[in-house]
Amino acid sequence: MARRKPTPRPHEPLTSFDARRDIAGIILNRWGHAYLNPQPGFFFGKDGEPAPREILRRAPFGRIAFANTDLSGAPDHKTAIMEGFRAVGQLLDRVLT
Repeated sequence: MARRKPTPRPHEPLTSFDARRDIAGIILNRWGHAYLNPQPGFFFGKDGEPAPREILRRAPFGRIAFANTDLSGAPDHKTAIMEGFRAVGQLLDRVLT
């Protein structure tokens, strides 16, 4: 059995890569997070009916307003902020009027 080299200390530069020495483990997450798998009609409606996302975004249901990037079809931070702003605005309109 070959003798392992000591792991360099933080202040010492790493001069070479040795997979057996430098990799403690590999973790693979097959599904990192949920992702919307829209069915036909989700974004644009179907058979003359409104799209489910438009029904959810149109107005709050009681004191619940839906805000999710999946409702817009663009999963990014800008859309998340815009969806949250829309939902809070809808709730405030109910409270303040």
